[in-house]
Amino acid sequence: FLCSRMERDVDEELRFHLEARRDDLIAAGLNPDAATRRAREELRIPEAPAPTLPTCSDTRDVWAR
Repeated sequence: FLCSRMERDVDEELRFHLEARRDDLIAAGLNPDAATRRAREELRIPEAPAPTLPTCSDTRDVWAR
């Protein structure tokens, strides 16, 4: 439960910052697609999570052994 809540909280926080930066870039004249790409690059948020990165469920599985 705690891990899924933590993942959700982090996801919401990243989304907030990504959208805020994207909006700033659009206001500065970038088109929405370019603004989204630039915001992701600046905040180092990949398009999709790397499949090899451990998740909370992976950690939980290790500790359950």
